[in-house]
Amino acid sequence: MSKLLSLSVLSSLFVAFALAGCGGADAEPSSDTATDTTENEAVSQEALSGSQVAKKLVGSWQGATSEYPRVELGAKGDYTLDTGVRCITAPCPSGEQGEWGLYRGVSGRYYVALFADDGGSSWYKVTLVSGKPTQLTGAFGTKGKLVPVKTFCVEWQAADEQGNPQGAFYAENVKTYAEGKAKLAEIGWFANEAINEGTCASRSQVCTHLYAPVCGQVFSEAEETFSNVCALEVQIRQRAGATGAAKGRWTEGECQPELTPCATVKCGFGSTCEVHDGAAVCVSNGQQPCGATTCAAGTVCCNSSCGMCTAPGNVCTQQVCN
Repeated sequence: MSKLLSLSVLSSLFVAFALAGCGGADAEPSSDTATDTTENEAVSQEALSGSQVAKKLVGSWQGATSEYPRVELGAKGDYTLDTGVRCITAPCPSGEQGEWGLYRGVSGRYYVALFADDGGSSWYKVTLVSGKPTQLTGAFGTKGKLVPVKTFCVEWQAADEQGNPQGAFYAENVKTYAEGKAKLAEIGWFANEAINEGTCASRSQVCTHLYAPVCGQVFSEAEETFSNVCALEVQIRQRAGATGAAKGRWTEGECQPELTPCATVKCGFGSTCEVHDGAAVCVSNGQQPCGATTCAAGTVCCNSSCGMCTAPGNVCTQQVCN
C-alpha cells in the first residue's frame, strides 16, 4: 500500500468515526474512498498521470485574499506549502511538504487532497470553469480558499543573426506577460517564441508519433535519444516546472556511442588495445611474443632483440642484443 493511499485510509477512518458520533453512517469506507463531511459525498482517487484536470492543477496557488498561504502542486504528485511565517527560532510553522492526490465524487466534483510528510492532511473542492480550475475551496474541515497564481511560460528557440533557428530550446516561468516580452528583448536573437498563460509544466505534453529522432541534452546531463524535437521540448518544459527555468539542445539523428581511441586500432597477436594518456596503445594480453620471451599482461615489447618488455610509456634501451 502506497503512502498516499495509507493516509487516505486514515482520513477515511477519522471521517467515519465523526459521522458515527453524530448519528450518521456506522460503516467504515473502503480503503480507496473517503467521505466529504461537508458535502456527505463519497470520493475515489484519480490517477494524476491520466487526468487532464490534474495537469491543469499543477502550478502555484495562493490565498484568495492574500499572497499566503502559497501552495506549489508538482507534476509528479509532490507539493510544498509556504505559510508566509518567518521565525528566528524553531520549531517554526513556515510551511510543509508532502504528496497530493486528485479525487472525484459521485456527483462529478473534483477534490484535491494534500498529505503532509508529518501526517496531516488538507482537502479542497475544485471549482472548474470551462474545464479550467479557478478555485480550491476548503473541504473535510479544511478552511480557506486558494486561487491560481498568475503565471506565464515564455519559451523560445535559439537563432543566429539571420534569424535561422538553432538546435537549442528554452522555457522559463514569469509572473506577467510583460516580463516575458522583456525576457525575449534581452535575449536578442530567437525564433519560434511564445508566451502562454499558465506554468511551463502545465503546457501541452502531446506530440505526434512521427519518428524523427534527435540526440538531446537537458541542462548538462547525459545525452539521450528523443523520438522528435517536440518530445525534447516537453521534457524541458517539465523540468522548468511551475516556477523555474530549463534549457536543452539537440542534434539531428539518434545519439551515437562515443568512439574511443581504440575504436579504429587493430592490434597483433597476443596484444589488446588500451588507452593510455589519451592515446591507443597495443599492450600484451599475456601472450605477446618479444624475441625469446613473452611479455606479461599490460606491458609492451620495446626491444625484441633483447626480449625487453616495459610498461606503456616507460623508457626502453635501444641496444642490440645477440
